[in-house]
Amino acid sequence: MCGHSAPFAYVHAIKEIDRTKALEQKRIGYLAVSLFLHKNHELVILMLNTIQKDLRSTNLLEVCFALTASTYVVGPHTSPTVLDRIEDNLTHSKEMVRKRAVLAIVNFLSSDAKNYIHLHSKLELRIGDSDPEVVFATLTGLFAVAKLSTDVTSCTNLVLPVVEILKQVINRNLPSEFEYHGVPNPWMQMEILRFLRIIGSDNDPVVQSLVTDVLVEVLRLLNVVDHNIAYAIIYECVRTAVAVAKDDVALIEASFASVERFLLSSFTNMKYMGLKSLAFLVRYVPLNALAKYQNTIMELLQMCTSLFRN
Repeated sequence: MCGHSAPFAYVHAIKEIDRTKALEQKRIGYLAVSLFLHKNHELVILMLNTIQKDLRSTNLLEVCFALTASTYVVGPHTSPTVLDRIEDNLTHSKEMVRKRAVLAIVNFLSSDAKNYIHLHSKLELRIGDSDPEVVFATLTGLFAVAKLSTDVTSCTNLVLPVVEILKQVINRNLPSEFEYHGVPNPWMQMEILRFLRIIGSDNDPVVQSLVTDVLVEVLRLLNVVDHNIAYAIIYECVRTAVAVAKDDVALIEASFASVERFLLSSFTNMKYMGLKSLAFLVRYVPLNALAKYQNTIMELLQMCTSLFRN
């Protein structure tokens, strides 16, 4: 607390969680132990029974408190005591509980995927969840796990459902509350594009065909939107196109057409994004198409800032 050690307070925080029935005090107690303790701390064992009890609670907030705290204090040695309860909450009737259960499972997989390999398939099932927030949490978690994995071929079965989710997003099948400046759920779009960049780059023709079609559609829809969030998605789309389907002429041409908007912009940040995107495309675009931007590139290199020269 404020940089001072307070080990004398740890046990009192644990006691407060167990004995109080006031939700605000229980919330503060869980917050305290999440900050004070780590997964290998000797006092964690004292609160496992309380976490188990709260995971079975009929009060949604108590369940959520326990799920959130478990991501901070439950480690490989203590997880067997609460893991079954966390798995049960993956199918809870309330989306706020399912979302936190997903995040807890992701935490276990990220810390020790080999010992929790059975959780991967259960996490994948939540891609089909009815709530967009649960789906987004699942995609974010699977993306994080895939980045840590040395073998992503086991994730290629996710390409089809992930592409279908992206289609639903760009077709505006989600509630309007997930739109930002006219762009439907941009953060989910970017997360899916990054995810496809990892799991879709195995040169499988079927995979490439599925991804190519949806990337072309994403670029087409964003080319009429004039906002920074749309430009960010275009940048991720270009990177994914090069990683997954660099031999598809139509997709590369569509990507280059989108990058042209950046290069011709009067804003420095946009020009920089154009150069970054062009660096990924330069090997797959005809030289005559690049020639007309030679002067633009040279002008940027002569700018006093080292941002472009590097």
